[in-house]
Amino acid sequence: NLSSEDFIKMIKTMPTILGLTEESVKAKAEFYKKEFNLRDEDFIKMIKATPSLLTLAEESVKAKAEFYKKEFNLSREDFNKMIKAFPGLLNHAEESVKAKEEFCKKEFNLSGEDFIKMIKSFPALLSYAEESIIEKAEFYKKEFNLSSEEFIEMIKTMPALLGYGEESVKGKHRQIEDLGRSEERRVGKECRSRWS
Repeated sequence: NLSSEDFIKMIKTMPTILGLTEESVKAKAEFYKKEFNLRDEDFIKMIKATPSLLTLAEESVKAKAEFYKKEFNLSREDFNKMIKAFPGLLNHAEESVKAKEEFCKKEFNLSGEDFIKMIKSFPALLSYAEESIIEKAEFYKKEFNLSSEEFIEMIKTMPALLGYGEESVKGKHRQIEDLGRSEERRVGKECRSRWS
């Protein structure tokens, strides 16, 4: 159930899938659906986002899932939700994930529990380069005049902010400021009309 456009994008990302047989793709689909309690549409969405899933060995996938569950004390349901949101988790090396965890905990003074809550909410965080995370932190602190502590509280509440593009955030910030000014003008007009 893939469109031609979707299939072409997948091939551009992962040309080796052209060498897969129909039987191996069907077997892989059944494996993922059973292993992670996926519906057909979940699986299709996942391979569209991460075509390399079709080439991963089943034992490797199972081992990676066990690593995440053990490392972050995740239930099977927690991990299944994370994998649906960000299937690329299965491509990350364990050492890389551990290093990202240590970096985030140190950089933002997070407890292990804080970090786990963040990745449950925004698993893509594990794929971000450290430099990118630091740049995004500096951007938010400057754009919204935040202290480091205020920024940390903000991302603990909504870690997906680290994934937003700076131009998009600046645009939303301007919209909100404009709304505030519009409301001030409306209230000012209302007051002036009462006074007259």
